[in-house]
Amino acid sequence: MLMSNIKKIIACLLAVMLCTTLVNYSTLKVMAMQEIKMNIDGFSIIFYDDDGQGHGSLWIMGYSGTDTEVTLPTIINYNGKTYSGSGCVAADAFKNNSTVKKIIVPDGYDCIQENAFYGCSSLEEVIVGDSNIKDYGVYIDSNAFANCPKLKTYRFGMNAVEIYDSNLDLGIGKDANDMIYPGVTAYVKKGSEMDSYLQKKNNQSNGNKITIVYQDNPASAAKVEYTIPNNNKNKDSGKDSNDDTSGGKKTKFSPGQPYSDADKAITAYKSEADLDGSVFNILQLKVKKATKKSIKIGWKKANKAVKYVVYGNACGKKNKYVKLATVKGTSKQFKKIKKAKLKKAKYYKFILVAIDKDNKIISTSKTVHIATKGGKVDSAKKVKVKSGTKVKIKVGKTSKISAKEVAPAKKKIKVHRKLSFESTNEKVATVDKKGNIKGVAAGSCEVYVYSQCGISAKINVTIQK
Repeated sequence: MLMSNIKKIIACLLAVMLCTTLVNYSTLKVMAMQEIKMNIDGFSIIFYDDDGQGHGSLWIMGYSGTDTEVTLPTIINYNGKTYSGSGCVAADAFKNNSTVKKIIVPDGYDCIQENAFYGCSSLEEVIVGDSNIKDYGVYIDSNAFANCPKLKTYRFGMNAVEIYDSNLDLGIGKDANDMIYPGVTAYVKKGSEMDSYLQKKNNQSNGNKITIVYQDNPASAAKVEYTIPNNNKNKDSGKDSNDDTSGGKKTKFSPGQPYSDADKAITAYKSEADLDGSVFNILQLKVKKATKKSIKIGWKKANKAVKYVVYGNACGKKNKYVKLATVKGTSKQFKKIKKAKLKKAKYYKFILVAIDKDNKIISTSKTVHIATKGGKVDSAKKVKVKSGTKVKIKVGKTSKISAKEVAPAKKKIKVHRKLSFESTNEKVATVDKKGNIKGVAAGSCEVYVYSQCGISAKINVTIQK
């Protein structure tokens, strides 16, 4: 009898915990971090404040100073508040700079984006420290160091590179024609990913080679903490005209926005809710196939898209999105994320951005949550619409969708997001989060019902006068 009562108590507690979890998921709202702009000591900086307490992501957007040796900041004391967090050198930040001769990217920077130091005509030496993310390197994007004729010395930390796309060329020691300059030397840790990358590039070169020198701690100079002091010397008491002093929130994910802005925001994003400005119907990102050790995602081709960028990580609010791959096709398989192999019976999250020839956003996908095989949980295998896939109503009238996710046999779906709904033309018909379609104007459109893994069903809607 005692054992029976204990089991009942445990069952009740589990039920309460489950209900609390579901309520938390259902009430989750999209939160965009605060964006604070600063111009200090020649640096143009954007700080994405995750929690309003000065913790977040520090982005170096540009440099207009006159110093010949530049150490990138790690801590900013600005207008009475301290800002610190992961650092990133934005795309084109130092592009075509003719003043700087030495750059130190200290420990704590997680990414150096494309063309970040492209065409720096006076640059002679670059030191790149280790990432702020434990056990993972600094992500360096294409042509970050290309076309710097005097840049002959590179020093990379023991874990100073994370190459997600093996086809990327970082531009190390190369001119605008993709040829290696004579006399380029790179100091690296033997067996590191940068070591492997440089050896590969040397093997591909028909001309000059990069001299690789092995050291146990090749970037010791990068273990420096550069603090930017309060900028009260300015006439405006340190407030820059570009600052977002109102504390307003901005989103970067809508069509027509610069891709570089979205990239910064996504890699700083902690919530698992959908991004503001994201839509489902254009890309229809979804699971194509999952095994115990891999996940393959697929999507629709977007009109005028020249490339797609995939972001992802293991599910969990503490796991920020990382840039996984740049793809020209409409599918991609992943066996690893940040060098870690995918684990069985575990959920992973993905976001996709479609980009046009001008490097602007065409569309940003909804977040998908996909489970690997091998356990009791799984992704939905289909979405079943009980109320029918054709709806005809008059303007001003409503019709409710009745639908559910169908899990594979003997499997359960761990809820990260409930079934969601989207109209392809809200000028004709709208649909709310409960699936209520409302006629707005005469015409036709589609309403998608989509699951957290991207599997969906389409409802053809006709609105009559």
